[in-house]
Amino acid sequence: MVPGLADSAGVSFESVNRPGNYLRHSGYVAGLAANDYTALLQADATFYRTAGLADSSWSSFRSYNFPDRYLCTATTCCASTPQREFAGDGPPERHLPRVTS
Repeated sequence: MVPGLADSAGVSFESVNRPGNYLRHSGYVAGLAANDYTALLQADATFYRTAGLADSSWSSFRSYNFPDRYLCTATTCCASTPQREFAGDGPPERHLPRVTS
């Protein structure tokens, strides 16, 4: 976790195994991408750490450029809205689906 690429008040997730590559969202999917120094990549790779949606003693990460969407685990999303599993029927409302490599 490093200071956010688009906003240093946020965070970005830089790969340990692939320095210069960051977790970013695109098309409602999160994955690694090389930093191409564009404003879009920097925005897609920046998140704000907030109190956990499922458990406030944990953390949730809200998208910088889609502030109503959050990172979630590969199988479920935790939020104050109804939880939805990923069944291949399109992106769950308000969330960014699974991380891919």
